[in-house]
Amino acid sequence: MKALLEFVLKSIVNHPDKVKIDEQTESNGLITISAKVDPLDVGIMIGKNGIVARALRDLLKIKGLIEEKHYYLNLLVPPKENPNSEI
Repeated sequence: MKALLEFVLKSIVNHPDKVKIDEQTESNGLITISAKVDPLDVGIMIGKNGIVARALRDLLKIKGLIEEKHYYLNLLVPPKENPNSEI
């Protein structure tokens, strides 16, 4: 499942090298998949009115029904980097 989500996200974002997918299985069988993209690609990952995020979750739901597993998609939104800030 991780490979499928990674393929889809890398296909739609502008910075495919920054896509990071993490998969963790909980003790109750729930599989949590966390997706992180470049801060400039967050809008693409979510989509207008959340349509892309909903489609990604539907994809996980369908795949989960086929495999008889439960998936949860966590879309991580990284903070935008401010080039003018000083550390």
